[in-house]
Amino acid sequence: MMKVYLSGGFHSDWQEIVKNSCPGIHFINPKDHGLKDQKEFSLWDIVGVEQCDVVLAYMEADNPGGQGLCYECGYGKGKGKLVIIVDEKMDRYMGIVREHSIVFDTLPNAILFLNSLAKIWREK
Repeated sequence: MMKVYLSGGFHSDWQEIVKNSCPGIHFINPKDHGLKDQKEFSLWDIVGVEQCDVVLAYMEADNPGGQGLCYECGYGKGKGKLVIIVDEKMDRYMGIVREHSIVFDTLPNAILFLNSLAKIWREK
């Protein structure tokens, strides 16, 4: 089963939308860990990225920064993971992340791609 790490903000329910729209995929969701200590949740996030096959990053338009998302995408790419990003901000500072990712402008388009990828994954 394909494992997908969900990288992005915690202020909306986008993670639940993705999980409910993608049956047959195992999700690693940092929103679920509930950790408050930065060292603890940072380690949890890195282990999650290491365990996944795909990093799905969602840079929502109202995300104030995205530094954690960028770090997780870069770490994932460095570990040979496929990185998919939904970039609603199209901020110039995200250019390096976009250059090394599959980029979508909407979450529904990324979900369609993720489901098609999962189907191929199951067939291999």
